Amino acid sequence: MKSAKIITLVLFFSSSLLYGEVFRFGLEKGDKYSIESVTVEDVYLNGEYLQSGSVTGKVSVEVEDEKEGWTVNRGDFYFLEEISHGSEGVFELSQQVTVEFDRNELGEMRIDEKYLSPVMRNLPFFEEKDIAVGDSWVARGEEVHDLSRNYDVMDVRIPIDVEYIYVGEVEEGDSRYDKFEMVYDIYHNVVPDYFAGYFYPARIRGRSERTMLWDREKGLPHIITEDFLIIFDTADLQEIRYAGTRNATYTVHEDLTEEAAEDVEEALSDLEDTNVELDDEGITITLHNIHFDPDSPVLREEEKVRLSEIAKVLDYYADRDLMITGHAADVGDWDTGVILSENRAANTAAFLREILENPERLIITQGVGAAEPVDTNSTEKGRVKNRRVEITILEN
Repeated sequence: MKSAKIITLVLFFSSSLLYGEVFRFGLEKGDKYSIESVTVEDVYLNGEYLQSGSVTGKVSVEVEDEKEGWTVNRGDFYFLEEISHGSEGVFELSQQVTVEFDRNELGEMRIDEKYLSPVMRNLPFFEEKDIAVGDSWVARGEEVHDLSRNYDVMDVRIPIDVEYIYVGEVEEGDSRYDKFEMVYDIYHNVVPDYFAGYFYPARIRGRSERTMLWDREKGLPHIITEDFLIIFDTADLQEIRYAGTRNATYTVHEDLTEEAAEDVEEALSDLEDTNVELDDEGITITLHNIHFDPDSPVLREEEKVRLSEIAKVLDYYADRDLMITGHAADVGDWDTGVILSENRAANTAAFLREILENPERLIITQGVGAAEPVDTNSTEKGRVKNRRVEITILEN
């Protein structure tokens, strides 16, 4: 009997190599995952080097439902800007956009045209048949770019024909993944529906070369790396060239539970003016009456002691990203309160970055000023509660 089992396994393995594999998105209702990307690029204007830049992004996705072969997804897209002045590795949230989209198991996406995120649509896109090592195919995708911040045009939608090649299984660390190469060229003339001037890309050219490691067990990419070149030939006869790399890492997350929030609360029970609760974003630790120098974002030493105790708990969740939110009491100038809350959140995050064990975890900050009070601003007791910092262990 033992020999027969071995022969059966060998035959099954051989047939797998011969006939190929079936690749499908494997997400179900309730699943959650995040994508963190880093883009590094050089910019050239009319052949002359202009500048270099780095952009970090984060997307949190939850599968909310399944209907007739499609998953119904909600994606929160976080647009981040790295904070300077000694806060390396800390990112300020400049914009957050929520997008709803459907996707089937092959990778095809359905998204309302009002959404300009995600940039890439229908990538990856698998064939319905089994795929063997060396197989290739071509599938239609789309790039969608919001150019309104830098050009006299709102958005550009570029159809792309992506060539896929299945390279085979590879090892990375202790895991095995399926490797795919994805290549496409761009040559697209832009005829804007609306523009306010003539500084926009009348023609877009370029090439993208991507490598994807696919996690067959999760039915999701593990990582996608890209080398890209994109050239804008503008309507006013300028040439702007972007050349760089992009890395996007996918992580599947388990739900944070009420029990986990209670454990955090118990661990921090000796700290005064510190509350813990489970909310839609994750586990939020609120520091009321947090001490900074007067009208300043500089943390006082006694506050660093409290944060050091909190950091010990945060290290138990080292694979989770953090959101640091600064709040202000409604006194004085509104804009000044917003700026002060932003800077206090940034300084709190910078201190945590120095003492947390995992240097790779993403720390995002935002300041909302007096926009989200938890008590009245008409009394000092209420203003103390409103003058706070929240540290959220993110759900996704």
